[in-house]
Amino acid sequence: MVKPNSTLPPVSDKDIERFWSRIKIGNPEDCWPWTRSISNGYGQIKIKNKQTAANRLAYFLSTGKDPGESCVLHNCPNGDNPACCNPAHLWLGTLADNNADKVKKSRQAKGDTHMSRTKPWALARGDKNGSRKHPEKKTQGR
Repeated sequence: MVKPNSTLPPVSDKDIERFWSRIKIGNPEDCWPWTRSISNGYGQIKIKNKQTAANRLAYFLSTGKDPGESCVLHNCPNGDNPACCNPAHLWLGTLADNNADKVKKSRQAKGDTHMSRTKPWALARGDKNGSRKHPEKKTQGR
């Protein structure tokens, strides 16, 4: 039984076998895509009733280091591939590194791709606005 700290659930040998069986492993330099559940382009696996990002678990299983509060980023040679679980393509970074990487790879929503334009109905306006739902929580000076 592999037991990382609190950012990942305890992982049994059976969980590890199930995890690697869900990745299309190829050449060491190629991307190894996650073949099951995907959310926002990233692989997801449920272990011990906890949803876990596949790339974070791949990083942990290959290095023995829990990513903790760090971000697990991709440096896939053929471009951005969030579903990739090849440990050779994964690296740890800060939130600032992750944001810079996102902008560099044009994954930053802006202009016509921003949520305010693609899903305007989802914006908190009118009665959905938090200050209207909870007027007792208004802060001083506002």
